[in-house]
Amino acid sequence: MDVLNNTAVFMQKLGHEEREAYVWWGGVKTDDGSADIRTAYFADFVSSYGRVHLGTAELSSLHKRLRANGEVLLAELHTHPPGANGQNNVDARNPALTQEGFLTIVVPDFGLPDFHLLWRTHVYRYIKNYHWAELTSADVA
Repeated sequence: MDVLNNTAVFMQKLGHEEREAYVWWGGVKTDDGSADIRTAYFADFVSSYGRVHLGTAELSSLHKRLRANGEVLLAELHTHPPGANGQNNVDARNPALTQEGFLTIVVPDFGLPDFHLLWRTHVYRYIKNYHWAELTSADVA
């Protein structure tokens, strides 16, 4: 629950500033093919209303922290401002990882008022060649 709470606090803080937030969830893959999300990683980055930009230094920092914890990147999350809804073309073409099954989660309304309602988010699973499949809200729940 700490990962969810920490993510919510970070996203909502930036949301109150009308800025987008960007987060990585790291963890380990288990022997049964599932994954155990253990850590929320936050970057020092430039964001504004409707825009997130991470450069090489910010992405390198995230990767170093993942490796230092012996974790792998399991999902990336970012917020959208009110009315922006799910994944757009820029999101789809710029994932943190292009590995089959990788998840990207788009959180509407800057994660406000309640990020914990994950079924309200837009969750996409990477297929290949920058194609994604959106999970249904029932799958997410």
